[in-house]
Amino acid sequence: MTSRPAEWREFEDLATRIQRQLTPGANVKQGEHIAGRSGVVRKIDLSIRQQVGAHSILIVFDCKRHRAAVPVKHVEAFAAQRDDVDAHLGVMISNTGFTRGAKAVAQQHRISLQTLREARDGDWQTLVGDKAWVTLMTVGIDDVTAHAVIADGQSLPIPFDARLVDRDGKSGDLLRDLFWKAWNQTPLPRPLGPIAAEITPELSAVCIEHNNARLPVEKFVVEGRSIARQWIVNLTLGSGHLLQDEKSRGAVYGELASTGFDWAEIMRSTPGTELTEEQYAETVQRSQISVDLGKVKRFLRVVVTSDHTKGARRKP
Repeated sequence: MTSRPAEWREFEDLATRIQRQLTPGANVKQGEHIAGRSGVVRKIDLSIRQQVGAHSILIVFDCKRHRAAVPVKHVEAFAAQRDDVDAHLGVMISNTGFTRGAKAVAQQHRISLQTLREARDGDWQTLVGDKAWVTLMTVGIDDVTAHAVIADGQSLPIPFDARLVDRDGKSGDLLRDLFWKAWNQTPLPRPLGPIAAEITPELSAVCIEHNNARLPVEKFVVEGRSIARQWIVNLTLGSGHLLQDEKSRGAVYGELASTGFDWAEIMRSTPGTELTEEQYAETVQRSQISVDLGKVKRFLRVVVTSDHTKGARRKP
């Protein structure tokens, strides 16, 4: 007995998306109608056309979302359908596997069988390994002091979060925002240790208010100590799916997502580990993915994708 139509559609959509990732250069179609040699127009769940040299290869898929293993009759019907549309290869994808008889018939008719199922903790262990973790790292500034150099060359101490104004007293940017904008443009790995940064305002009419006077600023000087900190977050399986070859039981494709974690709360509530310059450079060099946490939502998760041709890849 088949599942409800909505669930079946989701299953077919997922199978289609996986095949598009596995064959990015091919023409992948869902729900294509192909006229067979019999004159009957066949509705194909999923089809792939790919040019190999001077030949066009057609692969047809039949997606079965059942409550029980797929029986013999469905394999026989699909074999006839594949032959009628003159496909080079037929693949059946099930969520529950296939009966022993169905596997035997599939082998006789050269039908490839695959199982697409929900991922389990053991799959996470196999694809990701023992060290399922992500490193959160920031480079911040401690012991910050700031000075404004005014037109006559005089240097005046000001707060790092001082609000800048124009000559009419209209409020503008914070000094710290100008500093971080310039700092974030510094290439990785950023220098650690004592820093002295000069910031020249983009607008000539930038002023500070001092002793009830509005003084035009030529540049700002920010000094402090640059330090790198890291936090290690252990990851566990939250959701995912795995496409397996029924004959070899090997994974054809897997996509596993970790549980979500509140990166902002982790970094706020714990001090993290301060890194030496060597540790920091090594961490930057071995990082596979770099994410600007200021541009992502509060909760983060890691998605691991793997297929038999490209190995495992991680993405946020």
